[in-house]
Parts: sequence; structure tokens; C-alpha cells
Amino acid sequence: MYIHKNVILIYHFLILLSSISLLVFYTGTVSNDFIQYQLVYDQLSASDGPIEFIINNRFEPGFVVLYYYLSSVLSGSDTFLLVASIILSTKYILFIRYLNHPIVAWFIYIIIFLPTLEASQLRSAISTTIVIYILFHPVYREKFILKSILAAMFHYVGLIIYLLKFTKKPFFGILLIILAAIFFDNILLLMSNNVFKVNQFISASDNGEYANIFNSITVIQFLISLCCIFNWKHFNEAQKRGAFLIIIGLLIYSMLNDNPGVAHRVREISLLGIFPLLFSSKIRINYSSLLLFSCIMSMCVYYLVFTVLEIIQVS
Repeated sequence: MYIHKNVILIYHFLILLSSISLLVFYTGTVSNDFIQYQLVYDQLSASDGPIEFIINNRFEPGFVVLYYYLSSVLSGSDTFLLVASIILSTKYILFIRYLNHPIVAWFIYIIIFLPTLEASQLRSAISTTIVIYILFHPVYREKFILKSILAAMFHYVGLIIYLLKFTKKPFFGILLIILAAIFFDNILLLMSNNVFKVNQFISASDNGEYANIFNSITVIQFLISLCCIFNWKHFNEAQKRGAFLIIIGLLIYSMLNDNPGVAHRVREISLLGIFPLLFSSKIRINYSSLLLFSCIMSMCVYYLVFTVLEIIQVS
């Protein structure tokens, strides 16, 4: 049965419009950082330009330049919602273009990531758009360094893109991550001075705060990682990228548990690997795929319940 293209366009438009409406709702309810971006807007408006703001606050330059010029013509809330809506729309297009069963994958994204990315952590939301493109894009020879730098211009977590270069040599990549994690806190402490001002990235454990490596999401991610390890040889290139991102995200989270700010952010972003892992090829029904779906559905239920409880608490 032939379906007219206009009907398909309307169908996608309605899904995207509903997603943006949910984004607006979340910014007024469960968003943790929406107010913080209003403060950023006020500081940018009072500054003499983006360069001065970057020097004084050490925010990523790509984000500062974008936000500065948009905020010169829009209000703080309009700037946030416009950027978030464009980023959300771009991700939806990537889902439709590259994934099998994109609508199912999109609903999973809305449940797990919308409250914490587009509705809250706008810098991460911009950066992860590039991460998603790298994960989904079927080209084998990617310019990982350039794209990781581009993503890091909006949020430092974009540097994780470079690690995807090691999907063909996963053990070497994991060794590199372990070595980098060992020296990470020491490097940050050495750089923490009046020149570099990286204190905002340090959340040391001297106040008793640690990343909980036994929480529900971490356990689920561990199970997914095991499935990925046992089925690695059967994955295509996109699946390997997704699987490797999930594995290294768990590894970094475990090794940087005394720096929960960075650990949580990397772990959250690494879960984007579930989309190419499940939806970049035709789904084969076997024990491994059933376990993966069970883990991801459990994750969806967890995030959905958590979001609903937050909405009830705010109301």
C-alpha cells in the first residue's frame, strides 16, 4: 500500500512537535540546569564579548560564541529553548536516516536522555549530536580527532569521540583509558590554578562523595557490556562503536568514582551506544538480543519512574 510522502512528513512532524512540547514541559519541571543557563545568559549579556566571558569562566568556546550571539537578540529562556529544539530536531533526523525502527529508538531516547540532555545539560546536548552522528554514520574512516575537537568545543565530554578510533584495537584503547584515568585527577589538580581554572571539573571525594558503582543503571550497563564482549565478533562497525562506547563509559565511571561529576557525565553519554547496538542492523531474536532488550527496557522503566516522581515532587 502506497503512503503519500506528505502523510509521512506529517507523521514525523507530529512526533517531533510532541517531543519539543515535552522538552518545554521538562524545562519547567524536572530540569536541573535551566536556571543555570539563565545565569549564563545574564553574565554573557553583561560581558564585553565572548572572549572576555571565556577568559573569566572557562566555558567551552563554541558554546559561548553560539549562545552569546543568540542571546543578543533573544531572551534567556528563548535562547535555551531554540538551541535545544534545533538540537533535538537534528537528532531526530539522524535517527530517521540511519537507524532501523527509528521511532522505537526515538521513544527510548526521549525516556532516557531528553530530561538530562536537551531539557537540562544544553552543552552536553550539542556535543552529543556529533557523538550520535559518529556512532550512526556508516563510513569506516572517520576523522576522529577533528570531530572530537569540534564536539569538545561545546562540552569536554565530546573528547570521548576520539576513543571510538580504537574499535579495531579495543584492548589497546582500554589500556589507554586505564592509563589516562590513573593520571586524570593528578593532572586536574596540577592545572587547578588562577590560569587554567579547572576547579569546576573537580569533585574530589574529600567530602565523602563517590560515584556509586553498584547503582541500578551501572549494574544494567555492566550486563550490557558483558553481552557486547561475548558477541563482539558478530557486530558490524556501527554496533562495535556503540558497544565500545558503553564499555569504556562503564570503565571510566568505575575508575573515576572519586570524581563523580565527571564520572556520571561520561557514563550518561556512553549509554548512547545502545542505539547503534540495537538499531543499526536487523534485530535477530536470540538469547543475547533478549537480554539486551530486557536490560534497556529495565533502564527505560527506571528513568521513566524517576522522571514521573520528580514531576510529582515539583507539582
